[in-house]
Amino acid sequence: MEKIVGYLGLFMSVFFMFTGVFIMWKQPLNVPAYFSSLQSNPAVFHFILGAMLLAYGIFRFVRAYKMVTNNKTQ
Repeated sequence: MEKIVGYLGLFMSVFFMFTGVFIMWKQPLNVPAYFSSLQSNPAVFHFILGAMLLAYGIFRFVRAYKMVTNNKTQ
């Protein structure tokens, strides 16, 4: 069961990384009004959100990879 959870974690981490890169490089949309400081440059909002998702995906990938490799050695 832990092996399945580890592989699911790897899949989800790749999904987060792909989503982060997609959001960083796609055409910026309108930023909601409650982000008034970012309305002058919506590309900054997309870059920050994409970078956070990319970093979170890398963090999850490292954790899931350690889980999968530790299970194989036992």
